[in-house]
Amino acid sequence: NRKYVGDAVEFDDGIDLPEEDILFDPQTSGGLLVACPAERSNEFIERAEAALPTSCRIVGEVLPQASGATIRVMKKR
Repeated sequence: NRKYVGDAVEFDDGIDLPEEDILFDPQTSGGLLVACPAERSNEFIERAEAALPTSCRIVGEVLPQASGATIRVMKKR
């Protein structure tokens, strides 16, 4: 997975390799990333955590960009 889409991903400083690996782990593919409007992200997390047996976190944001990385993974704020 990293070989296939790795050029489209940018990680902030402080993201360790094991944390990066989670994004590319085939065992987590499909349910790891979900996009929603930023103004509704807290509501989404609350509802998802109420419905799912796992925790949810904001791991990045969608920004307009003409070129470069498609996915930017940020360090927890």
